[in-house]
Amino acid sequence: MATVDQIRDMRDDFLKAEDVANCMKIKPDRFREYARNGQLPFPVVVSGNRIKVSRAAFLEWVDGKKADYLHENTVEMQLMELIKEIRAQNCILLAMAIANHPEISEIVTKKVEEAVQ
Repeated sequence: MATVDQIRDMRDDFLKAEDVANCMKIKPDRFREYARNGQLPFPVVVSGNRIKVSRAAFLEWVDGKKADYLHENTVEMQLMELIKEIRAQNCILLAMAIANHPEISEIVTKKVEEAVQ
């Protein structure tokens, strides 16, 4: 995994998702998700399972941002990741509650129907 300084020294025109994720202090899988959803603050090319990050574009973004902004952006991405994990855990807990208590199933079904209308 490369640091920003190591990326500056690279000769390759494109970077690996893992290297960019490491610089942004997020998990590579989360980086790939952000890339596929167009949520990154610099251009990337997504082709099937491959993600290409222009070294020049990434470094322009890094150089054009204040350190505080880079940190805030990373914190925001980490917070988004945490929220997704909490939502997934809540879904699991709800499924367990429904499985163990049929009356909860009726309540949830009614609430969902009301929300859809």
